[in-house]
Amino acid sequence: MDSNVNSTTLLIRKMAGIAILLASSIILTFISNTISIAGLEINLSLLPIGLAAILYGPFAGLFIGVMNGLIVLLAPGTSVFLSMNPVLTVFLCLGKTGLAGLISGYLFRWLRKVNFNLAIVVASLIIPILNTGLFVLGCLSGFNSLFGAVVTLALLINFSIEIAINIVLSPSIVFLIKKYMRDHGEYFNLETKRNSLKTQNKKKDIDANKVYNEDKK
Repeated sequence: MDSNVNSTTLLIRKMAGIAILLASSIILTFISNTISIAGLEINLSLLPIGLAAILYGPFAGLFIGVMNGLIVLLAPGTSVFLSMNPVLTVFLCLGKTGLAGLISGYLFRWLRKVNFNLAIVVASLIIPILNTGLFVLGCLSGFNSLFGAVVTLALLINFSIEIAINIVLSPSIVFLIKKYMRDHGEYFNLETKRNSLKTQNKKKDIDANKVYNEDKK
């Protein structure tokens, strides 16, 4: 009974946290639409993607990233790209931030075993790097060379601003995530215990299979 209650509590808290970050991403995306350089918006909404990936896992980062990309796809400034190559534009808008959120989550999981602060910083910085990098590759390969070169130059300016924002805010992000995890220790302990139980059950299954195979011999 307690186990079911704990699992339900875990799920509700996770869904509520992701919903809050999604709302933050939507608001920041609309704000970003008013700040542009050469027709390209400064994407302030990358921060919620990183927070989702760090706090709730890679697939939460993927979800927030794809939703962010969907809003960018519907933005007025994207119409120029849609008119030239609609398929690639849809793929880039949905894929670049979605993939960035997914990779950010996995990087945090791997690096937190080495250094928790480093894991947060790297997971936060990888998002603007992938977001801009994938967009540049898409522009240079899928649009005409002159248009791709102009957009790439604007993207580099865009990237410099985005990475600067993340670097400046990284200490605050580290502090806030640590505080959040302390305040919601029960939530993260439950998640850790559940993952530990899954690992133990897998080991038991492997051991049982080994015993079964040895008995057959």
